[in-house]
Formats: sequence, C-alpha cells, structure tokens
Amino acid sequence: MLATLLRDDAVRVASPVVELDVAARASADTAPQSVRLLGIDALQVGTVAPALLPRVDAAQDRLSVLDPDAAFANDAALRGLNLRIGDRLELRGPAGWQRLRIAGTLVLGGS
Repeated sequence: MLATLLRDDAVRVASPVVELDVAARASADTAPQSVRLLGIDALQVGTVAPALLPRVDAAQDRLSVLDPDAAFANDAALRGLNLRIGDRLELRGPAGWQRLRIAGTLVLGGS
C-alpha cells in the first residue's frame, strides 16, 4: 500500500505508522494498563508528522531512535505508568511481555 501511495504524483512524502492498543506495566509487580502504541519510521516521520518525532534524552545514546529495545513515551504515559527516562517498560505482545528502555519523550500528547 505504501509503495502504491508513493508512486502517486500528488504525494510528496509518506511514512507508515502502526497503531495498537497494548497492555503496559512498569514491572511484573505492577498492574498492566492499556496504552496506545505507535510504531514509526523515525528517519522519515519528521517530514510527515513532526509531533511524532522521538526526542532522545541527553543521558541516553543519541542513536536510541534506531534501537529496537528503546521506547519513547509522552508525559501522560510516563505519569500514568510512574516511569522516568532510563526506566524499563514492559509491553505485552503475542509472544508475552517485552522489556523496553525509556530513551526519551514525544511531543505528542495523550491521556
């Protein structure tokens, strides 16, 4: 679908976004909460949706946007899950719980 869209002369730029509602928790000891997860192409999203650009925290590796074990959360998600930059986050997927490191934030709001 993306390839077809990019061949259209009316389309200057496009970037895929995958959106899911998933269970998230700070650790195995905490109750899971439902959060909206967005999967983006961090190298392309800035030209299409700048609010989705991940902001790498100064204490994290600047290449964290390319790290498959890194996640970026908005302020509402950080507060709701009681997490800080550098903390671990667990997301439940088809293969069970996956641990990710919070490497920065997003401008995009949420609740």
